[in-house]
Amino acid sequence: YDEEQLAATIRKWQHKGRVPTSGTLEKHTDIKVLIFDIETMPLEGYFWSPYQKYIQPQQITQDYPAIICWSAKWLWGDKIYSMRLTPEEALARNDHRLLEGLWRLFEEANVLVAHNLNKFDEKRAKSGFLRYAMTPPSPYQRVDTLVHARKNFSLPYYRLDYLAKHVLKVPSVEKVKTEFYWWIECCKGNPEYLLKMDDYCQHDIRLLEDVYLAMLPWINPHPNLGLFSPLPEPVCTKDRKSTRLN
Repeated sequence: YDEEQLAATIRKWQHKGRVPTSGTLEKHTDIKVLIFDIETMPLEGYFWSPYQKYIQPQQITQDYPAIICWSAKWLWGDKIYSMRLTPEEALARNDHRLLEGLWRLFEEANVLVAHNLNKFDEKRAKSGFLRYAMTPPSPYQRVDTLVHARKNFSLPYYRLDYLAKHVLKVPSVEKVKTEFYWWIECCKGNPEYLLKMDDYCQHDIRLLEDVYLAMLPWINPHPNLGLFSPLPEPVCTKDRKSTRLN
């Protein structure tokens, strides 16, 4: 959001009693909220039926779901950071370089935000850190938008694009349409589809930031961003560009 859109959002929340009606907008720089998303390779193996309930370890030929690409941005920032596998790295399922880059962002972050953060994105990243003998990054707090959507609402779907377009109606970019063969081509090291997947992931980051901000009044508990404020006065606990509580 630009300043005009943010002011309109604040006015809407003021009308609904979400934030105080007095105060001025402040941009605090001490809090680092990282919005991120990753895309991973599927496992490969042999099985007799698509309805088979358990795949034996010896049936798996590729058991490491390497990260194809990741994208991230700092909340309110303009720049999107991303890394993707080279064709050679994709063929070898070697995502060491990508995980080193992602680890540096985790190390810097105070709060992580992702859709399905708890069950997928964070665990997948930490599994890679373990694989390459990296130490745990410095402590941070978490916001999983999928968890809070399921906790607060009864909806037909909880996918990121559905929340954005049909429920929250946020002014987001349209989600890029994908097909499963994209992942197959990435496993083959196809540079065209590695680039396509990177672009897809970057689009999701813009979408996720808008969904997170639209859901913010409903996210409880939420890390207290006011603890990182350089202002001497109390400020809104959820919004870095917040109103002072005068």
